[in-house]
This record gives sequence, structure tokens and C-alpha cells, in this order.
Amino acid sequence: MPYHLCIDGGGTKTSAFVAHTGTGPRTVVAVGNAGPSNLTFGLDECLAATREAVRNAIEALRKADPSARIAFPYDGVRFESVWAAYAGCTRQSDRDALLIPLQEMFGDVRLTGDGELLTAPAIGGPPHRFVTLICGTGSLALLWDYNKRADQLARSGGWGPLLDDAGSGWALGKEAVKSVLTFTANKCDLREWHRDILAHFGLHRTTGADRLIAASSTLDPAKSPSEGDALRKKRIADCSRIVVTAAEGGDDEALRLLGVVAEQVCSTLAPLVEVGRVTEKETMIVVAGGLGQVQVFWRQVEDRFAKRGWRFRTVKMPEPGRSGLEALIK
Repeated sequence: MPYHLCIDGGGTKTSAFVAHTGTGPRTVVAVGNAGPSNLTFGLDECLAATREAVRNAIEALRKADPSARIAFPYDGVRFESVWAAYAGCTRQSDRDALLIPLQEMFGDVRLTGDGELLTAPAIGGPPHRFVTLICGTGSLALLWDYNKRADQLARSGGWGPLLDDAGSGWALGKEAVKSVLTFTANKCDLREWHRDILAHFGLHRTTGADRLIAASSTLDPAKSPSEGDALRKKRIADCSRIVVTAAEGGDDEALRLLGVVAEQVCSTLAPLVEVGRVTEKETMIVVAGGLGQVQVFWRQVEDRFAKRGWRFRTVKMPEPGRSGLEALIK
């Protein structure tokens, strides 16, 4: 009765997808979530979030499938295959440091960056080049060549919020905060969604703008530096939902901000287009991350593709970990 595990570790949360394929014709899948596990936040934080997510997934699996015998830590039964993919897991030295404790937990592990999970739609297909794009809390674009396996050819972005993360939820949240500050500085009437941004940071909806810079940038002293930085980034990124709701309602300022971030997506993709000449014919682009799934935003991105003559065929991947798990089962 084989069990399979795929871990998607990001800057906002960690998701563990567990499958039990030994229940007759039916495969039972369960998911467990935990806090962020971006490797740049620290090895201990990454491993702690991994353990919690896997425990939660196995607990959910055993509730959904009483015949399941997998436990964590292991109690005799082990996973047949494990794919662990983390944001920030790019340098070989980082992978070496993380692989040892993961092997102690699970045995054999396929360890990759989180961007590699997005190659799952190409598995089993004909040879071709394609692009993967993460537009979540952070951002990352990769160019791949597939011929029985996916080989990374080029990278653009994914350098973290201090240096990059253009085209992400964090970038849109940052633009939202700047919009509130600009309207206030120029004595313009705040939009209702501007007031929602202030309330999001625990500030007064009318008079709170003077404290917005401090509220959006201060670290929580009760948290470790890495945890505090992750929470600060998440607070700003969560503003993107407020902007999206306003844009869906037709607010012109919110739509303008979506356009700014859509342009950033194109700037991130441009080096891959140039290196790989991928848009000389229609090319698959696999898109993951919460912002990448938002229709009102992605329309703006595709409009900019058309203006540049880029012929991308979009494949949305709302749950990369689930797609990675399906690839393991195959």
C-alpha cells in the first residue's frame, strides 16, 4: 500500500500533500499546512514548518482513510517517494545542508527549488522548451528544456524582497501602501480600499496614514529576525487581496497598480524570452502563486504579452504541490 509525499515550501506557508494509492482503484490525497519554510529564513525554521505540515497532512489522511497506516515520525511504514521543494533552495551548499535532515526524516528524498514543481505539466510530453513563473508572495521565472526530463536553462528574478520579487503579491502590496501615502501627501481623498489598507495594519481608517510607514515596516520584537521578516513581508503581500477586490470592482487606481505589477512580470520574463527565443512559436508558460491565478491581473499580463508579440500559452497551476504529487504517483 504505497504512500507518496510532496512538500511545497514557500515564503508564506508550507503545504504537504500525501497520497495513499493502496485503497483499491481510489487514491486518497490529503494536505497539511504550516508556516513559511523559505530556506533563506533559516534551516531550523524550514525543518520545523516541514515537520508540522507533514504531521498535519498525515493526520488528515488517516481521518479520510481509516486504512492508512503511515505515521510521522515513521513507525514501520515509509513513503515510497518524496519530493521536497523549497523557496530559497538554490545554492548547492544550501541543498546539502537541508538534504541530510530530510533524509533522516524520510529516507530517499528528491530535493529541489520550488520552481521545479511547476515542471510537472511537461512530464511525459514531447521535447520542448517552456517557462515557469511564480507570482505569489514572491516571484521567480525559469526557462526549461524538456526531453524526458526537465533541465533548467535560465533564470530571472527570485532574489527576495530587498532586491527583487517584482511581479509578486509583495510587489502589489508595496504599490498599495505607496498609493495610500501618495494620496495622503497630496491631500487627495482616499479611496475606500485605501482605508481598508490602513485598517489592515491596525490603523485608523481616516487619520492613520501618518503611521503607515512605521506600521508596515516594523519587525515584531517578539519574533526571531527571520520570522519577523517573513511576517512583515506577508503583511504587505496580503494588501494585494484588497487591491484585487477593488480592481474587480472597477477602481481605476487599483487597476493602475495591477498594470504596474503586470509590467514587472514582463520585465522579469524578458531575459528568458531573449535567451531562449521561446516566443518564436507558441510556448507554454506554467503559472503558480496566488496573484498569478487572479483573472483581472492575468488579463493585464496577457495584454502586455500581446503588445510585445509574445505567444505564450498559459497553464495555471493553483496547487504546485498537488501537481508534484501526481507526478510522483505516475
